[in-house]
This record gives sequence, C-alpha cells and structure tokens, in this order.
Amino acid sequence: MRRSERAAQEEGLTMPMNPIILFVDVISAHAKALREVLQGEEVEVLSAGFAAEGLDLLLTHDVALAVVDVRIPERQGVQFVDALREMERTCHVPLILITATSEDEHMAFRGPEAGPVHYVSPPIQPARLRGKVRVLLNLSRQRKELLEQREALRAALDDRQGIQAQLQAGEERYRLALAATRDAVWVWDIQTDSQVWNQAGADLFGWPEIVEQPQSAQWWVDRVHPDDRERVGGAFHAAIGDPSVTHWADEYRFMKRDGTYAWVLDHGYIVRDDHGAAMRAVGAMQDITERKRAQEVAAHFTAVVRSSFDAIISKTPEGVITSWNAAAERMFGYSAEEMVGHTVHRLIPRDRPDEEAKILSSISRGETLHHYETVRVTKDGRRLDLSLTISPITDPNGRIIGASKIARDITEQKRQRTALKESEELFRALVDQMSQLAWMMDESGSVYWFNQRWYDYTGMTPAAMHDGDWQRVHHPDHVTRVLAGKQRSIETGDTWEETVPLRGKAGCYRWFLTRAVPIRDDHGRIVRWFGTNTDITDRKQTEEDLRAAEQALRESETRFRELVERSPFGIYVVNAEFRIAHMNEAGQKGAFCNVRPVIGRDFSEAMRILWPESVAADIIDRFRHTLETGIPYRSRNFVNPRADLAQTEGYEWELHRLTLPDGRHGVICYYYDSTRLRLVEAALRESGAQLQAAAADLEKRVEERTHELVRSQADLRALASELNLTEQRERKRLAGELHDHLQQMLVFGKLQLGRGMLQTGADPECMEIIRDVHGMLSEALTYTHTLVAELCPPVLREHGLIAGLRWLADYMKRYGMRVAVRLPDEEDLTLPEDWTILLFQSVRELLMNTHKYAGTGFAEVALGYGQDTLIIHVRDWGKGFESAAPASANVTVGGSSSKFGLFSIKERMRTLGGSFTIASVPGHGTTATLRLPLMSRGAGVERESDERETPSAMPAVRLNPMGARPIRVLLVDDHVMIRQGLRAVLEAYSDIELIGEAGNGEEAIALVDRLEPSVVVMDISMPKMNGIEATGRITTCHPALAVIGLSVNAGGDNQAAMLKAGARQLLTKEAAAEQLYGAIKSAVGLSA
Repeated sequence: MRRSERAAQEEGLTMPMNPIILFVDVISAHAKALREVLQGEEVEVLSAGFAAEGLDLLLTHDVALAVVDVRIPERQGVQFVDALREMERTCHVPLILITATSEDEHMAFRGPEAGPVHYVSPPIQPARLRGKVRVLLNLSRQRKELLEQREALRAALDDRQGIQAQLQAGEERYRLALAATRDAVWVWDIQTDSQVWNQAGADLFGWPEIVEQPQSAQWWVDRVHPDDRERVGGAFHAAIGDPSVTHWADEYRFMKRDGTYAWVLDHGYIVRDDHGAAMRAVGAMQDITERKRAQEVAAHFTAVVRSSFDAIISKTPEGVITSWNAAAERMFGYSAEEMVGHTVHRLIPRDRPDEEAKILSSISRGETLHHYETVRVTKDGRRLDLSLTISPITDPNGRIIGASKIARDITEQKRQRTALKESEELFRALVDQMSQLAWMMDESGSVYWFNQRWYDYTGMTPAAMHDGDWQRVHHPDHVTRVLAGKQRSIETGDTWEETVPLRGKAGCYRWFLTRAVPIRDDHGRIVRWFGTNTDITDRKQTEEDLRAAEQALRESETRFRELVERSPFGIYVVNAEFRIAHMNEAGQKGAFCNVRPVIGRDFSEAMRILWPESVAADIIDRFRHTLETGIPYRSRNFVNPRADLAQTEGYEWELHRLTLPDGRHGVICYYYDSTRLRLVEAALRESGAQLQAAAADLEKRVEERTHELVRSQADLRALASELNLTEQRERKRLAGELHDHLQQMLVFGKLQLGRGMLQTGADPECMEIIRDVHGMLSEALTYTHTLVAELCPPVLREHGLIAGLRWLADYMKRYGMRVAVRLPDEEDLTLPEDWTILLFQSVRELLMNTHKYAGTGFAEVALGYGQDTLIIHVRDWGKGFESAAPASANVTVGGSSSKFGLFSIKERMRTLGGSFTIASVPGHGTTATLRLPLMSRGAGVERESDERETPSAMPAVRLNPMGARPIRVLLVDDHVMIRQGLRAVLEAYSDIELIGEAGNGEEAIALVDRLEPSVVVMDISMPKMNGIEATGRITTCHPALAVIGLSVNAGGDNQAAMLKAGARQLLTKEAAAEQLYGAIKSAVGLSA
C-alpha cells in the first residue's frame, strides 16, 4: 500500500477508485451540466451548494480537483478557496475558478505549496473545460506521485541516516561482538561460489584457511556429516532455487579439523535481485552440541520420572498439583487427570489436617524436607506409610515457583523393621536357649557378645568378660592353635572351624566343635562373625566306637554279598578294564549260562558269545558310554536272537556307573528276563493283524491325499498341534512306564529288603549292609521321580493345570529362578487333557526363555478365567527385546526333546481357537499372554492298567496264635508285583489278616462292601478310578474304616488330596516295609 493511501486511511478519508472532482456552486443545474460535460471520463463528481458543505467534503474525501464558482453570494466561493489553500492537506489541490472575467487578480494565490489555478468565464465551452480537467487531473496525479516519491525518498533518507547513525554508533560494537562471538559467521557469494568465515568460526571448528582464502560451497558440503549431507544439501539448494524464500535454517553435524563432529544450528539469509535470483547468502553457524546433550539428558530425566517406581509430583507454592507421574497413579490410584489442578488434601488423612500447610510453609522458606515420614490415603481407602523428600523449585533469579515431591512407599519397610526388631528379640531368646555356646566378634576378631549358655558353662559373668578373657577357658596346650586358626579365617574370610577343649565352671574340660561364619553386608564386606561351640565329647567317643565297629562292618560284607547273590534279578559289575568283575548267581544261571568262565572274562568277548555282532556292539557301546560319562541307561524293547541258543529272548536291563573299591569307575547292570512277557505281547499283536491291515489301508489313502491337505494352513496347524500332543502323550507314556515298571520294581526291591531286615534279626552288621542297599534303591527311586517329573509331572496329570503351575514354580528354583504365581483360590478348573498339556508346556517354555534370555531371576505367572475365556500372563522385568524380533524362536526346555518356539506356541493356540501375544520393551521386560476360549469339550482320558486283575478275596477270618481277632486288611494296587511285596511284608505279622486284593478303585469299593475290612491300604495312581476318589467314597460310606494311602510320590498335592479324602495318612511305597505295619496298628488304635 502507498504512503498516501495509508495516510488517507489513517485520516478516515474515502479512497475512490477514480479521481474525485469537487464542484462548489449554489446552482445545481451547473453541477448537472458539469457531469454531462465529463460524461465518459473516469472521474467521480461531488457537488456542494455552500462553502461549508464543500469543506466537509474536502475533509472526508481525497479530492483531486476543485471547480469553484467564485461568484457565489457573500463571497462563499472566495472563502472556500482561501480555506482550501490554508489547509496543508488541500493546499496543493488544483483549482478551476469560474469567474466573471478571465482572471481576477484578487483570486491570485501565492505560496510554494499552491496548486495550479485555471480560470474559465461564461459561457463555458465543454471541450475546453474537459481539456482543463484532464490537464489538471493529470497534474494532480503527477504531483501526488511526486509527493509519494518525495515522502518515500525522505523516509528512505531518514532510514538511511538512522541506519548510518546506528551503523556508525554500533560499528565498533559489531566488530567487538564479531570478534567475541563463538558463532561462525559466513558470507557466500553465490555468483562466484566463494564463501568466507569470521575468525571465531575458524577457531570454533579448526579451519583457519576459510578466513583469508574463500572456499566453494562444496568445501562446506564435504564437511557435513554423511548421514545429514543429502538432507541438508537438498534443503539448502531448494531454498536457493525458490525465489520466495529468503531465510533458511537447519540443524546438522559439521566436521571439525580433528575429525570429530559437532551439532550446529545454521541460520542463513538469502539476498536476491529484483528478479528473485539469489545473489549471496549470509548466516551464522552456532555450536549446539551441548544443547543437544542437554536435550538428551532432559529426555532421559523425563523417562526416569515416567519410569520411576517412586511417585514424583510437582506443585505450585499454593499446593496445586502440576504434574503426576505413572508411579503416583499406581501408588495412590488416582489418574493424572484426576489430580493435576487439584491439591493433595484428598490424600491426607483426617487426623493430619494441618500437615500440608506446615510443609508448604517450610518450602516457602526455601527448606528441603528429607525422608519425612507420613501417612497418605489411596483412592480405595488404603493407608500408605510414605517417606517424602520435598524440595523447592526456583527460577533463574532464585524465586521459589513451586515444589518437587518424591514419595516412596515404605509400608513394607516399616513392617520389615518391626519384623526385624521382633526377629532380633526372638534371636536373642533363641540363642540364650540353644544348647550350643554362642558368641559374636567384630570384623577384626574382637569378641563382644556371648549367649547365656556360655556363662552357664564357664561360670564367668558379663561384667568379668573383656576382650581376650575368653582365652582363659581354653586348654593351654591348644590356645596357640586356636588363635592361629582364628586369625587365618579373619584374613581369608573363610569359615573358622576347630575342635578344642573348653574348661567348665567345675574345672573339667570337654571337647567342643568351634565354628564361626562371616556375616557380610550388601557389598560383600565382613561386618561381624557369628560362632558356636557345640559339645562333641560324646560324639568323639562315638567316633572311637565307630572305628572299632569298622572291622565288624568289613566282616559283614560277606553276608551282604550272599544277599545280593540270592536276588531274583541278574546283577553283575564290569570294571574299568572292561572285564566282568562280579556276577550274582541269578546272572550266571540266566543270560550268561553258556559263558564259562564268567568272572574275569572280557565283557566284549562275553557279549559276542551271547549275541550277534551288531547287537553285541550296541551293548558294548552302551556300557562304555555309561562308564565314560556316568549317564545311566535303561533298555527299551530289547528283543534279539541269541547267538548261542536257537531262540529269541527279551530283557529289561539298566546301567549305572559306580565307584569300585580300587577308586576307579565301573558299571553295574540290573536285568530281568522279559521273554515270556514279550511272547504275550507278540500274541496280542498277532490277534490285531486285521486291525493293522485296515490301518495300513487307511494310511495309504491318507498318503494319497496328503498333497491336497498340505495346502490347508488350518489342517497344518491342527497336524502340528496333534504332533505336539502326541509328543506329550509319549512323554506321559514314558513317565507311566517309569512309574508302572521301574519304580514299582525298585519299591518291590525295597520291600524285599524290608523282609530281609525282619528275617536277619538283630545282626547289626548285616542290618547295616541291608540299609546301604536300601539307600541305593532309594537314590534310584529318587532319580526315577526326577525323570517322571521331567517327562510329565504327576501333579499335572492327577490334579490339573492349577496344581501343575504351582509345581512348575517350585521346579524352576533348580534353575535359580523365583516364580510368583497368582492363581484362583478354587481348584475346580477342568480342561481337556490336550489343553492342559499345551498350556502347561507353553508356560514352561516361556519361563525357560525368561531364564535364558531375560537376564533376571524373577518372573510371574498369573491365571484367570471366567465363563468364556481363560487367560494366562507370563511376565518378567528383564532386559526385554524389540517386539518385531523376539529373542529366540526355539529353545530347549530342561534338556528334553520338546522344542516350543514362540511361533509354535502361537500356531497351536490358534488351532485351539485361542491366541498368543507377546509384548516387550527393551529394558522394561516382557509379557506373554495365552488366551483360550472355554467351550464344552470332552476331556476325560481313562488310563487302562497293563495288568488286569479280577477282585480276589482271602480266606475267612482267622485268629492269630495269641487268640486275638486279627486286623483285617484289604490291599489295593494296580501292580501285582507291589501287592505281592506288601503281602509278603504283612504275612510276617501274626496279627494281620489279608482278606483280599483289588487292582483299581472300583474293585476296592466293591470288596469293602463285601469283605468289611478294618484297614484298606490304598494306592493313589490306578486306572478306572484312582485312590483319592475311591478313598473319598469309602470313607463317606464307612466313616470308621481306616484308609492308609501308598504312593511313589507321597508329598505335596497328593498328601493334601489324600488326607482331604479321609485317609489316616499317606506313606511312600519305599517306606512301606518299615512303616506300614506300625501305620496299620496306629490306624486301629493299637500300639505296634
């Protein structure tokens, strides 16, 4: 907008599109005639009949030409002209005066600003008037333009003079500022492609040559970081090429002479010519490396606040909350939207009404409150014990503008402090009552505390005890040794253990075992020692007695060998030279009947006598592998033709490494002939030939259509799920084999040993040997328990998913993991077997992934379900990973062959109609979610016993030799061998009458109703109906009947379930030989 237009707008004038001609005449016809004369001209005509009216129009319009009839009565025309000339704004307006003559001298106007004046006399010629109007309008326009140019020049001159003055006044300051600035100021001549920097820029980045020697733009581009070069160069050249752009700014990394890069903020101003072409650019480059770091620190601080486990809150000096982090939301239950803009009064208990005012008062004085303990109330009404740290927030001038509060929940700490105090009191009460003499010393070895037992034994008093006085109760011959051992432990930090004689208050010495352990702080530094003195006088005498008994024990070894020789199982030992070092009678008469001599015979040679070369080579490899690695081996489906006999035989055999008397390793083999059992199985296989043929035909048809089925992803998922379930069923089968055969054999062996112990009598040497063998069988049984748990935990099979997850949490402790489980209180969750197996194995896979990759020793498993959906969350708070790239696709669980990748779990869950999702953030842990819709589906799986028995009953009631009525006992177990073993144990007692046997729970219930026993000995794991359900039904119908449970796994959930069902107690099968008789007597109220 031009200056005249702006001035007119400022003065409230109307700015027409066409020039305005003001006609002042009292005769309106003259105005009309003037409009007709000017018709066709691009002008606007305003008319006024009086001078005052004309002046009003002058003040409100920008008049380009005034036509005035000076002949208006009362000299109004002259007055109008005088007024027009006197006003600064209108004195330049051209005039056409209508006069009586061609020119009135009294109308002449003198002055430098007077506009042109033309005179016309009546009669007015239209063409002449039109010509004058055009000339004067043109003059008015030119004058207006000249005035505008003059104003512009004057303004420019004023601006230039002001700028020159400012430049002159600030030139020195500019030079000083340019020299003092740390920014790189640059000028680039675009036409010549040359740029120069100021000295500060050269010093800042280490390029002095650019100050005196202009460089090209490429010099600058080459020093921009390669990762930023394309972006920055493209943006800069785009700005140069855009005529509308005059400013450019960017942030990028610029290389210094030493090869390092600095973050810079570069501002540039582009100077262009009249056509918009870029001529040059000037700018300044500022090093913002520290700002970038500060931004990173600020972002880090923000992240810390957001991820802090402590509530971090800021508020105004008046107490109004301005920020509320996520930890505060978790701690108090209020969201940020609920708290920001409000005070904390809703969190303060009613019994602390003035506390916040006192805190704000302290903050207003600039005080910081450290570890201020108080109480706050959560949204759900819970009271929290908190430790507050409150600090004032100040602005750069030191004025307090708010407060920062960090709140830490110390509810648990206060509870722990109370518990610690109680624990210390309990500790002192316990150590004063313990049988040992107890004491403590500091890290330097100075003893400063003794328990009451010490004073009672030594006769000394606390007042008489000083550092070193404790040495007086030591035997003089041992003091030097004791002090040396104590000093050695203090220097090394190892446990101090000595046997020393201590004098009692009566003056007699007794032998004590002195043992002290270091107590360390969180940094591993020893802060004190805790020691005890245990009276071992009697034990030392016992040791002497034991040494005297060693000879007797060696003499009893012969009798033990005789016991082994009489075992019904074949047992032999292969030594380190791979020769048969020992073989019992059953072994020599059994498989090795044609090997003579057998003792001392090369084992490889003996195997090649008995078996074809390929079979013998495999057996030899198995023995060598166990001998070299110590890994046990159990045969599976060993049925082969004999090389020395014209027949095929089958054996079940097991290998274990043992240490021989010479200190070297050997291999012991236990075996029994299963040929007869194999023949029965062969007959069963033959009877199913037609079924196999049909299956083969079906298999052929399936094979023919396989290429069609592979196209279906859903079928593949189902097949993958079925393969997985087949694997789990195979694991379950193997676990069953271990439980149903090997464990039962081991239990039977223990029962037989129990009989041997009863038959041996009071011979202590023989009893010791039998106990050693008993211990070996117990270790083997424990090992089979471990294998069964690895393959298929019995608790999962017998008690379902919830009990299985509890077992899994305890199982993960062996990997050093602590697993918290959040499960429903009720135990009535019933799922199909395949669902239970899939969910259990998936959770175990996820926990093993956590153990291997999360870098944390803690995880959480949470299970919840409603009417429609079951959800399991597996969480850890480890290092996490990018969700798009999981840490592992396949992992091996517990050394087993079952590999569940995350993808595999997802596909199997999808097959069941469920889903598997995993969310992880690096540094914040991982959450895996298994979601499964609950639907009606048959889940019953009935186990069938390998041995089918019909209920059997014993003879009627008989009296024992003493004439008393015997205890009537019913045996219930699905394994004939176990029942035989139990029968053999109980038949040795005259007051026990075995009235019958049952192979499962249903048979047991029927026999109880028919035979009316006094005691039922009940196995847990049985087909058709297990022992727990059978016990519940029996005790409901016969409350007075005593049920004693037996199980290989007698702990945990089995124990609780059996007692809940009404059993008197639950024994392990391996302990039955020693404890069953006493348990039966106790169950019927008699003393064993």
